[in-house]
Amino acid sequence: DRILYIEIFDDKAPNTAWYLRKTTGLTTKSIGKLRVYFKTGDIVMFDKNEKYAGGLLPENTPSDTLEGGYIGITNMVKRYKGFIGIRLNANDKYGPTGETFEGTNIVGRVVKNEEIIKKLKPKDELYILEVKK
Repeated sequence: DRILYIEIFDDKAPNTAWYLRKTTGLTTKSIGKLRVYFKTGDIVMFDKNEKYAGGLLPENTPSDTLEGGYIGITNMVKRYKGFIGIRLNANDKYGPTGETFEGTNIVGRVVKNEEIIKKLKPKDELYILEVKK
């Protein structure tokens, strides 16, 4: 019950998918983790990886309303590149990291245990498991 199950969009955002796996530890382990940076309203933001964030070109940026439960990463169009976020509710202007759509790469979605996100506080660690299609 304490693990968030996610799907990662390798086909739509291959570079961002690599960044997410590298940042969470999913490149070497079956369960990764993210540390909560802050939480506000319906957005939870997680720490970034400065070392790898520089190459986050825009890919799979949303254009219409984005439903809740999607995982986004701020790309290099914006100042705060590399931050990872999950938005719980739909929005037609801002992505999961609170950035406008052109600055947001959609890299995946939550597939199970979304209720865990609502209980998180800053500095908490979230454990994630990638579900393969």
